[in-house]
Amino acid sequence: MSIKIPQDFKEFSQKYNLDSQNFLTLSSAKIIKNLTYSEVPTSVLYMYNDYQACPFADTCRDVCLIQSGRAIFSKTIMDCRIRRHKAFIYDRPIFMRYCVSQVIRHYAKNRAYSKTSFRFNGTSDWHILRMPITITKSDSEYILKAYKVYIEPVKYTNIIECLTNALDTKLNQSVGQKLYMYDYTKRPITDSDLKLAKKLNYHLTLSHGSKVDLLSIALKLNLNYACSFLLGKDEELPKTFEYQGKVFEVLDGDKTDFRVFDKSDKTYILGLKHKRTKNQDLDKVKKFCINTSI
Repeated sequence: MSIKIPQDFKEFSQKYNLDSQNFLTLSSAKIIKNLTYSEVPTSVLYMYNDYQACPFADTCRDVCLIQSGRAIFSKTIMDCRIRRHKAFIYDRPIFMRYCVSQVIRHYAKNRAYSKTSFRFNGTSDWHILRMPITITKSDSEYILKAYKVYIEPVKYTNIIECLTNALDTKLNQSVGQKLYMYDYTKRPITDSDLKLAKKLNYHLTLSHGSKVDLLSIALKLNLNYACSFLLGKDEELPKTFEYQGKVFEVLDGDKTDFRVFDKSDKTYILGLKHKRTKNQDLDKVKKFCINTSI
């Protein structure tokens, strides 16, 4: 007996040409590293990142990785990111509900792993901790029948809370025991934001290139600080790096995108070799990279 997809999900899919094959990205350079290095199957939501999506972007905007990798050469990939962005902007309630169903789908397909993960902001910086979501009865019934996961049809503080509190009826445990959610952000995270994120097991890494002084916030909250280094092809990331009068230990951020279990006793620099972007301007690259900033 086939499982019926909710009618509004069908209409949403048709309107934006989005479905289980292209809503979440399940294979990219970042995702492959997560699986091979950290053994964590990962799903990522990639959307177009205009000024609404990344309000605190500063020196990173002109060298943004949305113009890197396969997206440089594939109009199909970029068009899909734009459709996701439009769906999020204009039909956010159903977008978020549909997103939940797709994350649960990915989770269910990877039950055999001890850990799975989801990153909402692959190429955007939405403050999802402050975006409520309401799961309908039809959503709940569909997800239970299709994936053996029960989500109570109520209003949640955010999508992280919704996914974390879902019940895997096949394993008889919360989805949050295996699903780890994380993001990188240039937003000025507050104490209350971090407290809520930790409560929900939502891991945040602060990123260099913001309009605000995120390093001070990282130091205050013991969060890691992701930075790009402009290096030659055969140059290695430094083991330590002095910045703003402080010496930091450097972790290799290119090994894996999944940083949930990084050390958290102090602020570490999460080092990344600068990735080439479309029509990159060397002066703008130097302004962005931490080892060439003035």
